[in-house]
Amino acid sequence: MRKGLILLFFTVMGGLPPVANGCVVQRFAFGTSVADLQAALPAPGGDEQGSDPQAVRVGDHHQVSLPGATVCRSDSRFADATIDFIFYYDQLTEISVAATAPALLNWFAGRYGSRPAGVDEESSYTIQRHGALAEYWSEGSAEHVIITSISHERLIHRYYTGDEAARIEGDEKQRLEEERQQQEQNKEIGEGQPPADGEITTIDDVTETGGGQ
Repeated sequence: MRKGLILLFFTVMGGLPPVANGCVVQRFAFGTSVADLQAALPAPGGDEQGSDPQAVRVGDHHQVSLPGATVCRSDSRFADATIDFIFYYDQLTEISVAATAPALLNWFAGRYGSRPAGVDEESSYTIQRHGALAEYWSEGSAEHVIITSISHERLIHRYYTGDEAARIEGDEKQRLEEERQQQEQNKEIGEGQPPADGEITTIDDVTETGGGQ
């Protein structure tokens, strides 16, 4: 499986003509595992900095980040981009791309489709193509693209409504318990403080302060 994936990757890389559509960010099949994706990545060049995969894992959510120049060497529009491969339950489910405007708009339009008529140029837009929902939006000088596998959306739903929802609920319960404990500690500290000057707090205090009667 892994050897076949690696062979397919370099076959695709070698067979891509320098056309307007440019880099095929979605070249990795959705459902690919983290290990298989990392094995299929091209070896970094000798002068290429920061090209090793930066992997972050939180439970069943795994993200592998790479410079755009590593994934899309032949497309200068990705020179300063960052590409994140996002996995849920060890299956590639989303691909996120961030770059400096206006690098990605023409690439996105050529690869997935132009902005539909009636959609404001300042608004995001989503196209369904190549078995995915691809969304483009920009914020100031930054551009973003996120490509989500249609057939793997259930994994995202499962993550955020199942295990992840339970984790968030557990964190909230822990926070409330810590607040309760802190309030009890504050109360104990307050009860242990001596009374302020002139403050009458008990019957004994009354007796002592009025002992001349």
